[in-house]
Amino acid sequence: MKLKKLALATGFALAAMSVVGTAQATALATSILDIRNLTFRDGAGNILDRSDFSAIGPTNTADISTSLNGTTLSNEMTRAGEDIDMAHIVLGTPVPGYTENSYAVYSNPSASTFSLADQSQFGSPITGLVVNGTPISAPATASHGAYVVLDSFADGSSTANNGLQSGFVFEMGNDGAFEIRFDARAYLEAWNGSGEVFPTAASAAFNLTFTIDNLLTGANVATWSPDGVSNAGGASAFGITAEIDPFRLNDSVSANAPFLNDLARFRGASEGVAFDGGWSATTLLTAGTPYQLTIRSSAEADARQAVPEPATLALVGLGILGLGLSRRRRA
Repeated sequence: MKLKKLALATGFALAAMSVVGTAQATALATSILDIRNLTFRDGAGNILDRSDFSAIGPTNTADISTSLNGTTLSNEMTRAGEDIDMAHIVLGTPVPGYTENSYAVYSNPSASTFSLADQSQFGSPITGLVVNGTPISAPATASHGAYVVLDSFADGSSTANNGLQSGFVFEMGNDGAFEIRFDARAYLEAWNGSGEVFPTAASAAFNLTFTIDNLLTGANVATWSPDGVSNAGGASAFGITAEIDPFRLNDSVSANAPFLNDLARFRGASEGVAFDGGWSATTLLTAGTPYQLTIRSSAEADARQAVPEPATLALVGLGILGLGLSRRRRA
């Protein structure tokens, strides 16, 4: 009987080593922040025009990167107000396939292994803007997608960033309202499959912040980081009133095995469905004062499932085997 128990323990240890070494890893991280119809308006709700500014110098910047199992792809670009639309970069093969600038929702379960980043910036938040002889029409868009999806042992990350900087002087004659208005489609998800163990993990985040600085004094006039709360101040809205703020656009989700495996952490209308809504916030600016407006927006996704090292597998198996020997001695 003792030999039978020992054989059973040994067989169980070897089987455990085999299962751990060949188990399929499943993890998913999705981040989508698709900003559309971005405009700057006056107190009457009219879109501001180039003629409302005595000077304006927009600079658009963008970068994307993605990595998978030690291989990295990246791209970055700076333009003097022109559109920036970098082709998406991908490692692995998305299932279903990804369409350029679609910012599609990839939700659990994972169907393939890939990492992907996509970005685009089009248009202008004001009318009448001409850059390098080319008219730039309003409104503006700034869109991001970052994905890491794993159905095998892998480690990946993706980021997509957009930036807009403009220094300008209002020619309004009087102090006036400055309104930021836009629509957005947004979704986050982090998910690990059932049975996953440490170090399987997934995380996703997006961020959007508007800041306006007085260039004469260097002081910050207004800062707005949409947090899903309509308010007139606080950490997410300084010097600006957020009249419409239906959903957090500065948020993150994470999933770390083995806690709550096979249960998606998400931010959206529902699991697998992006939230879609409109935002607006207003501040007061002084005519004839130079301001710098900065917009920063980003999407990030990370997921990993490292293959346990052979030594670790051996220790797991020997630990189980040792348990069997210990019970044999006590018997």
